[in-house]
Amino acid sequence: INTNLIYDTSYPENDTSYPENETESSASDVLRSESITTLSEDHIKDGKEEKDIHQLSVELTSLLPSLEKFIKLGNKKKEEEAVFIVKNIYALLERKNAFMLIFENRIPLLKLLFKLLDTNFPVLSLHIVKLLLEMRIREKNLCSVFRFISRLLKDQEIDLRKYQLIDSIIEVIFNTSVATNYEAVVNGLRTLKTLNTMEKLEMQQKEKCVYVLFHHLKESNLELYSNEKPDDKYEEIIYVIMIFLKHLLEDKELWILFMKVENLTEVLKGLKYSQNSKSVNLLTCLISKIVDQKDGCLAMAQCPNVDFQQFLLILETYRYDVDVTLQIAFIIGNLVSVNENIALAFVESPNFSNVLIVLGEYISEHLQFKELVSEFFKSEKFQLAGGDHNLRQDIFEVILKILCIFANICLHSNAGSCLAKQSDMLSYLLAIIRAYSEKDVLSETGTALYSFLVIIRNISYYLESYSELCIKTTESVIPFLDDCFLFEVRLEAANVVRNLTRSPEVRDYIQEHNFLPALIKLLNEDNKDFCTAAYGIIMNMLIDESSHQIFYEEEAVLKIIHKLHLCTDRDWKTCALLCQILWNFCGGKNGCSLISKMEIQHLIKYLSYSIYNEKANKTEDKNSDYYTEWKTEFCPVAKNLLQLLQNKFN
Repeated sequence: INTNLIYDTSYPENDTSYPENETESSASDVLRSESITTLSEDHIKDGKEEKDIHQLSVELTSLLPSLEKFIKLGNKKKEEEAVFIVKNIYALLERKNAFMLIFENRIPLLKLLFKLLDTNFPVLSLHIVKLLLEMRIREKNLCSVFRFISRLLKDQEIDLRKYQLIDSIIEVIFNTSVATNYEAVVNGLRTLKTLNTMEKLEMQQKEKCVYVLFHHLKESNLELYSNEKPDDKYEEIIYVIMIFLKHLLEDKELWILFMKVENLTEVLKGLKYSQNSKSVNLLTCLISKIVDQKDGCLAMAQCPNVDFQQFLLILETYRYDVDVTLQIAFIIGNLVSVNENIALAFVESPNFSNVLIVLGEYISEHLQFKELVSEFFKSEKFQLAGGDHNLRQDIFEVILKILCIFANICLHSNAGSCLAKQSDMLSYLLAIIRAYSEKDVLSETGTALYSFLVIIRNISYYLESYSELCIKTTESVIPFLDDCFLFEVRLEAANVVRNLTRSPEVRDYIQEHNFLPALIKLLNEDNKDFCTAAYGIIMNMLIDESSHQIFYEEEAVLKIIHKLHLCTDRDWKTCALLCQILWNFCGGKNGCSLISKMEIQHLIKYLSYSIYNEKANKTEDKNSDYYTEWKTEFCPVAKNLLQLLQNKFN
C-alpha cells in the first residue's frame, strides 16, 4: 500500500494514464493545500493513520467496480444508482477527511470519475464535479471541469445552488494560482460571471467573488511587474477580471468593497502594468465608473504610493483610441477636482504637456467639420455601427472633457496659479478660440467657444496683473462681446474681461483703444448674470479717475441710479455692487463735480431709506438670507457711500 502523502498532479486531458509516483506542481500549490491536509509527516509514523488509509482504500476498492459498470448509462434509473455510489464515495472521503490524501486507488478513482463526467446525465455529472473539486484536481483537469460546467450552464437549465457547488467553485478558484494554472482560473472566473449574469449568486457569494477577483488581480499585477516582457496569460486574466468587476460594480451593495484602498490600488496598478488595449479600455471604464461618484473619487484620491501621473502617459499613448481618451480625461478631471495635491502634481508634471498634445489632435480633427472621421481615430463602441457621426460627437466630447481638467484644476488656488503661469498653454487656448471664431457660428462652434472661454475665465482669475498675458488675453477676448456671437459666448467673454480689468495695464489698454464706451453699453443687458459681469468690469475701470469723464458722458450714473430703483425684491447683493460702482466714481478728487446735485440728493434719499427705514431693518427673522444679505452685503458699502455724498454735498 502506498502511504506516501504526496499531492496529486493533473489528470492529463488527452491521456488516461497516470504516473506511478506524483509530484507537486508548484511550491505555491503545496502551501495553499497544506492547510487543508489532515495528516502530516509526523502522523504518517503513527500506525493508526496508516491503518486508516489502508481501510479507506479497502472500502473504495469495493465501491469502484460498482461504479465502473455505469460508464455506459442506459436509463434514468441507472443514473440514480450511479449518483448513489458517488454520494457514498463523497461521504466516505468526507468522513475520513481524505479528499486531499494520496491513497492507493486515488488515481483509478479519478480516472473513473472523468470517464463518467460527460455522460449526458447532468445530475450525475454535477455530483462528480462536486467530488472532483473537493479532491483539489489541478491544471488541465481543473480547466476541463470548469469548461464542462460552463457548457452545462449553456445547454441545460441547471441550478448549481441545488448541488452546493458555487461556494466550492469560488474556493477552488481562490486556491488556484495564475502562475501554475491560469487557464483554470480564466475558465473558473468565466463560469462565475455566467452565474452572476444568470442571477444565480447570492450576495455573500458575490462578495466572495469580489475578494477572489482582487486576489488574482494582485497576483497578476505582481507578475507583470516582475516580468521584463509582457505576458499574454496575465493580460488575459486582467481582461477577464475587469469584465467581471464591471458587472459586479452595478450592484450598489458591493460598492463598499470596491472602495477599499487596497482594492483601488490594485486597479490602478493593473492600468499601469497592462499593455493590452482591450484591458486598458476596460480598466479605464471601471475607474471612470468609480470616480463618477464623489465618495469613489475621494477614495481613489486617497490611494497611497500611487503615481496618478500615469494617466498622462496613457492619455498620450492611447490618444487615437477615442474610448480610452474620453475615459482618461474624465478620470483626471474628477481626480483633480477633489484633491489639490493631485491637481498640483498634474500641473507640475513634465508630462502635463501631453494634455495639450492630445487636445491639439482632437481640435485639429474637429475643426475640419467633415462628415467622415480620419481613419487613425478608432472606437470599438461605434466600429460595428459604422457611426462616424457618433464618433465625431465623441471627439468633441473628448475636447470638452479635457477642458474640464483645466476647469477643475482652477478650483484650487495653488494649482490654478501654477496653471496660469504656463504661458504657452494659455496662448494655445487663445489660438484655438480664434480658429473656432473663424468658422460659421453653428451650435457646435458656439459650444466650443463658450467652453474654451470658461477655461480662459478660470485661468485669468489667477493671472498676475503685470503679466503680458493679460493684454494678450484681452485682445483675443473683447471681440467676443459682439452681438453676433451667442449669448453664452458673450457672457463668458464679459466674465473674462471682468477678471482682466483688475490689471492696471489692461485698464490702460482699454482706454487707449477706446473700448470703454462699448463696455458701458453692457449695462443695458437684461440678464442678471451678464449685468453682474458688466458691473464688475465698470467697477474695476472706475478705479482709474481717467475713466470717470467718459463714464459720466455716457450717462452711466443715471443708468446705475435707475437700476438701483429697479432692483427687484431688493436683491441686496446687486444693490451692493451698484453702490460700489458709485463709490468708485464719487470717491476721486473730481468725482462729485461730475454728478449733479439733483442726482446726489436722489441718491442720499434712496440710501437713507434703504439703510434706516427698509423693512429688513425691522424684521424679526434675523437669520433669514434676506436680512443677512442686507446687513452684511449692502449696508457697509451703502453707509460709506451715503457718508461720502453727504460730505461732498455739504
